[in-house]
Amino acid sequence: MRRYFRLSDIDRDSYLNFNEFQVYYKRLRPNTVFARRSMPRRLWMIAFRAYDKDQDGYCSWDEVWKRAMISKRRTSKSKGKTRARSVTPSTVTVGMDYAEYSRVVKKMFTE
Repeated sequence: MRRYFRLSDIDRDSYLNFNEFQVYYKRLRPNTVFARRSMPRRLWMIAFRAYDKDQDGYCSWDEVWKRAMISKRRTSKSKGKTRARSVTPSTVTVGMDYAEYSRVVKKMFTE
């Protein structure tokens, strides 16, 4: 994960801007919907805001690492199977309410 971060940091300033974040995410998770399909900029911004906790327009390694640990805690292992927890209004990204998040996700899978 750290290696992907360094490879994606094109300008070598130890932060990922929005474009570098897209490169990072596609390298880190090549089999996700974001990486396989051409996603609207709005959906990329939602993902970027989830990582950019201080909302300064850049993702530091600490922010990326903390987000990865949050994602890891949201999954639990039971009998060898990984089960993701359900999304609640408190786990939705900053800047949008749960109803808007639901509409965006529905639209993403119906296109």
